[in-house]
Amino acid sequence: MPIDDRSSRPSLPDARLGSAFAYWQHKRGERHMPRRADFDPVDMPGLLPFIRLVDVHGPGQYRYRVVGTELEQFHGGLKFAGRFVHEALPPHLADHVIPVYDECVRECRPIYIENTFRMSDAERVARRSRVLFLPLSEDDETVSMVLVVQLITTLDSSAAEAFDAWASHYTELDRRLL
Repeated sequence: MPIDDRSSRPSLPDARLGSAFAYWQHKRGERHMPRRADFDPVDMPGLLPFIRLVDVHGPGQYRYRVVGTELEQFHGGLKFAGRFVHEALPPHLADHVIPVYDECVRECRPIYIENTFRMSDAERVARRSRVLFLPLSEDDETVSMVLVVQLITTLDSSAAEAFDAWASHYTELDRRLL
């Protein structure tokens, strides 16, 4: 598996995602992917509320180990830690998310995805989500964990209080293997 050319940095629409990607690249060194032990939360305090650390148990089997406070709040305060993605998310959302994890694990490469969540009436876009999936590996061959950074922007402030992440309509706008 060739190591990506470090001179090319993908264009990401948010500086925080760009920083997370640069940090991942720096920590991997000459390896294809960094190890979990390479990451120090002290190095990224501004991103901690927006991260998920997810254990890989096999294709389609991903368990949340750590979930940032902002992400839990976005999902109505639900505690995700210790739960599998397909248990924690409603099926219509899990059906979109699990294939992204599968692709990240299969390709051993980061993925950027951008999506919107529309109100249950499907008329108004309530929130936009920009997500970076970063693979981690203990042996530099098999992805053992995925570090996810998700930034959520409220687009319709009048819908913020009425927004229900479980009843919303998910639309993928962009997905890129980095």
